[in-house]
Amino acid sequence: MKETRYCWNTYCPFDLRGTAEHLSSQAARGWRLEKIGKVFWKYRRGEPAKLHYAITCPPAAGEDGELGDRLFFQELCESAGWEKAADWEELQIYASEQERPTPLETDGALLLERIHGSMRWTWLRNRYTTALLLAVCFSLLMRSMLQRSHSYFLNGIELLLTAVCPLLILGELWSIGGYYRWRRRSLRALEEGGEPAPVPRSCRVLNGLAYLLSIFLILTFLTILLSPESSRDSFSMTVSLLMNFLVVAAFYPLNRWWDRRGTPGSTRFLACFLGLAVLVLCLGYYHPDLPERRGPEKGPSYVWKDEIWNSAPQPIPLTVEDLTGEPWDHVRRTVRLEGRTPFATETVYSESAAQEDGREAYLQYTVLEAPEAWVCRAILEDLLNGPDIWTYHSEDPAPWNAEAAYRRSGNNLPAEDWLLCWPGRIVTVYTQNLSLDGTQKALAAACLGPESGEEVPS
Repeated sequence: MKETRYCWNTYCPFDLRGTAEHLSSQAARGWRLEKIGKVFWKYRRGEPAKLHYAITCPPAAGEDGELGDRLFFQELCESAGWEKAADWEELQIYASEQERPTPLETDGALLLERIHGSMRWTWLRNRYTTALLLAVCFSLLMRSMLQRSHSYFLNGIELLLTAVCPLLILGELWSIGGYYRWRRRSLRALEEGGEPAPVPRSCRVLNGLAYLLSIFLILTFLTILLSPESSRDSFSMTVSLLMNFLVVAAFYPLNRWWDRRGTPGSTRFLACFLGLAVLVLCLGYYHPDLPERRGPEKGPSYVWKDEIWNSAPQPIPLTVEDLTGEPWDHVRRTVRLEGRTPFATETVYSESAAQEDGREAYLQYTVLEAPEAWVCRAILEDLLNGPDIWTYHSEDPAPWNAEAAYRRSGNNLPAEDWLLCWPGRIVTVYTQNLSLDGTQKALAAACLGPESGEEVPS
């Protein structure tokens, strides 16, 4: 039989009555509170008993309190039959087996004022800080959408965070507003001679939804991390976010260990600084290789002139043989899915071909599908306004049967490079040792355009 269990805490620190009733019901089932964590509360099995719980804010809570005041308050509670069960940030939880225990607090207004002081320095501060950071993150995502549309609409993480950030900001603001509404109702109730108002159940529901959303985000990050269909930007961003999460998660037990040892603040700061510096150096060293999740070459292969070639090349929409009208002795092909999101999908096809007489040719093309017209326009504008090393020259799109065609060139870069536009589709074509005439351009358009029926491999 399991002796301990961990449960999510969905109660707000100012929900004194709801938390006390919850702990009393757990004790009646034989589970007694043993330890409080940031997310999980630990319970230990015991004999079912009728216990009364009370949550209070000791006089030492806040920035000006002293430890002696808190210990003196705890001794007074013990003398009245209350046993301390746990510390909950600035609050304390007490339990009593007496049938009618002496109330811990008789002055509701004073208790409410101490709770407000505690909330300002803990719970409310965290809510405001989180809302501010989420707002900054959302503004950066909006900036990324406007300035880096190409990578943004292929980055599943950025799209997910763009959808989630407003919900999280709204949740934080709703929680803050809920606290102040509860405090206002409690002040009114105390003025009328009653007790602090109960906290609405919606606050607990909101906390539970926040935890479920966190689990969903973590599972999504793991899916993107392991999926071969995730873009390189999504993969790199996921690695960075997970590393940040691990650093933050490791900080809490490390801080408690420092508290037990009485480590000075300057030593803690130096240790954290050195640890972060090592982490940044490690990420900087391994980061360039992280997105390269290349598997083994598909199908049988052989070696010719110290290079690997495909014995049975996989089919692709357009090949060097299609463009030249002649078979090639040695062929190597790759298909790489750069990213797949609800807004856009990009696939890169490449083929290297060689003849026994030494002739070589190289063909690479990228097919980007964006069914939404505004997304396609944003991506096209981003590509045309890309790095300064590229120069785009508009040319006649008629040979390509396209809406628009651009020739891309730059310093030390080959001129056989085109960017083609159709409704909902953007294609780039790059060749080496392979010049395309009008007939070949029409053939390429028939194979790569929207009427070709080309589908991204699953």
